Amino acid sequence: MQRDLIYDLGMHRGDDTRFYLAKGFRVVALEANPAFCAAARAAFPEDIAAGRLAVEEAALWHSGGERISFWLNHEKDDWSSALRPWAEKGGHAAEEIEVGTLTLPDLLDRHGVPYYLKCDIEGMDEAFAGQLLRDGRRPAHVSIEACSLDALALLRACGYDRVQIVNQALHYCAVPPDPPREGSFVAAQFHGH
Repeated sequence: MQRDLIYDLGMHRGDDTRFYLAKGFRVVALEANPAFCAAARAAFPEDIAAGRLAVEEAALWHSGGERISFWLNHEKDDWSSALRPWAEKGGHAAEEIEVGTLTLPDLLDRHGVPYYLKCDIEGMDEAFAGQLLRDGRRPAHVSIEACSLDALALLRACGYDRVQIVNQALHYCAVPPDPPREGSFVAAQFHGH
C-alpha cells in the first residue's frame, strides 16, 4: 500500500481530486465522461506532468479492454452511468456514447494499492466491491456510495470491520480538522458532490 496515493473513482468535475492534491497526495482519477477528463487535463497540467495525477478515461466495468455504452445525463451530470436506468432515474433523458473499460485489478496493476479509495461510480459500486473482494489487495480505507446492503456485505467480506454512514446533503456542515489527520491542512467548503 502506498500511503501517499488516493484513488478517485468517479472523478466527476474533479472537486475531490483537487482537494486530495492540495493535501499533498498523489491521485489516480477514473472518469468515463470524456468532457470531464479533458477539463481535468486542462485544470491540472502541472500535477499530471509531475506524476502527481493520472487521469484514467474509462468506465469501471466487469471486464477491462471493452467498449461499452455509457449514458450521459446532461441535466444531472453526476448521475451519468454505464447503467442506463441509473442515468435516467427520475425521468431524466440520457445520451448514449461509447467508452472504454477498466477493472479495479487493472488500476491496481498500473498504479499500485492506494491508502484511500473513493468510489462513486453511479450504480457500479457493488461491482467494484466484488472486484475488491476477488482481487485481495486492500486499501486501508474505502468509501462507496452505499446503494445496497450487498455492497456493504462485500466490503465486510473484504475484511473491513468499521463503517461510517454520511449524508452527502450535509457536507456543507463539514469542516476539515486542523491539524489534519492525514496530509496537509486544506481549508475547504464541501457540498453535495
